[in-house]
Parts: sequence; structure tokens; C-alpha cells
Amino acid sequence: MCNNNGSEKYLVNRHKENHFTASEIVRDVIIGVFDNLIVSFALVAGLPGANVSSSIIVTASIAEIAADAISMGLQGYLAAKTEVGHYDGELRRQQEEIDTIPDLEASEEAGIMVEYGVRPHEYGVRISFVLSLRFS
Repeated sequence: MCNNNGSEKYLVNRHKENHFTASEIVRDVIIGVFDNLIVSFALVAGLPGANVSSSIIVTASIAEIAADAISMGLQGYLAAKTEVGHYDGELRRQQEEIDTIPDLEASEEAGIMVEYGVRPHEYGVRISFVLSLRFS
């Protein structure tokens, strides 16, 4: 509990929250590891049936793990690049709409705010602010 002698302001200014920001990376790594384990297990389980030596099984497993890691990495990279491209395209489209049809854009924003229960006197300032932004 803070008193009013300045300690509250001190705490607000000094308080820093360190949030975990790499959840997408961790998710991709976990999915990639489990996918790799399943495929590797299938490979290791199937190769002895082909009557090959253990050194070939080990070599094939390492090659499969490397290939799968490269594949998963490229998939993640391409997905992220596609997401950035989509975001940039949406940002350009929104800016064009703000520039060319601001009344329609304001109406669209107001409709979104109403769906969330925001009243007109509350969202008017926000809409004016959004219409004044320049994203480029």
C-alpha cells in the first residue's frame, strides 16, 4: 500500500515488467521438435526391416533430423515473411481508405466501437485520432 508522500510516483516510475516476448518461437520449436521426433522414430523403426546395418540407420536418422530442421526453419521463415507482407498490405489499404474516404472509414471505426459497447462520446476522440494518423 502506498501513501501520498511521493512513494507511489516513485514506484510507478521505477516499476518495470519483463514480459516473455518469444512465445511464437517457443511454439515453433516445440512443434518442430515433436514433428521431428515422430518422423525420426518412424525412420528408425522402419530401417531395421530393410535389413541394413546400424551405422546406416544412425546416418539416415541424422540426415533426416538435419533435413527436417532445415525444412521447419524455412517454413517458419516463409510464414513470418508472408505475415509481414500481409500486414504491410493491410496497413497501406487502411491508409488509402483514410486518405480517400475518411467519412466511410470513420463510420466503419464507429461500428466497431459500438460492437464493443463504446458510446459515441467516448469513441469520437479516438476516431479523430485514427483519421489523423499517417502510417507510411
